[in-house]
Amino acid sequence: MKKQYYFIFLSLFLLTQCGNPESEKNTREEYTEIGGEINLISSDPFLSLARSWVKDFQQSHPKITVNISSGKPDEIVEALSNGKADLAMTCKKRLPENALENSWNITVMKDGVIPITSASNPYLDELMQKGIEKKKLIEIFANKAKYSWQDLLSMESGKPVNFYAMGDIYIPDKDGEDALMKVEQISDEERLNILEKIASDPYALSFCNANYAYQCMQKDTQPAVKIIPVDLNANNIIEEKEKFYDNLDDLQRAGYLGLYPDELCREMAVLAPGKPDEDQVIELINFMLNEGQKTAVEEGFSRIRNITARKIMADLRGEE
Repeated sequence: MKKQYYFIFLSLFLLTQCGNPESEKNTREEYTEIGGEINLISSDPFLSLARSWVKDFQQSHPKITVNISSGKPDEIVEALSNGKADLAMTCKKRLPENALENSWNITVMKDGVIPITSASNPYLDELMQKGIEKKKLIEIFANKAKYSWQDLLSMESGKPVNFYAMGDIYIPDKDGEDALMKVEQISDEERLNILEKIASDPYALSFCNANYAYQCMQKDTQPAVKIIPVDLNANNIIEEKEKFYDNLDDLQRAGYLGLYPDELCREMAVLAPGKPDEDQVIELINFMLNEGQKTAVEEGFSRIRNITARKIMADLRGEE
């Protein structure tokens, strides 16, 4: 008899813990039926992704209209402050000072920028074995220090490093070393010309958007360049845990797990004038953090952690 009561109790418990399928269906339909209008402004490096996201989002939310425009960082801040934009997409490092403090913002993905050199670099074997110390790479990346290959590889002698500026990387403003960083926009043809210069210069060093670098290396017709591994713990050797450059998926996973240095990543932020409270805006953010991550990964970005996405959405929806 006790067993019978036990199974009755267990059955009731399981029934109460399982969600009501009809209720969940109604909830999904409720989100799908949300209508309204959203004005979204994006900086140029993320405009293509923004358009892809909006196209996919509107297929599942046909009653929501999303208007997309592009702008520079100062224009983005102005559009948010004067009410012309409900949401903005841009790189955090490109924003003017205090812009993040004066707005609601979240990180929705990361974009790795990787060091590259010519495949004819005479120090290539040592580079693959030792890598370059993270601190030194970050200093070069921010244009705050110049090194020779001797300094980078701790050798007795070595040629100077020939640094090449690459599109889609940060370069300092001319006002000084403490100025904000910006992204230099160049065409694919100009970018290819730079890659050709790097490939033909044995002592070259540059930084390239990860997705573009892997695309180039997959094509036999592209210039011969090599990715330089980062020595994360500064022990002058690339260990197994630091070997995540075989393909873009491995690098993206390293970014997702926080192994790849944040200083060599662009954090793409979504901003709003204040904490979003309109249903259509919250739904678009939900799409960016969940379904949209697949598209972001396909375009070479590293996705954010699922637990981070859940926490953001729980906060926006007022859930415990």
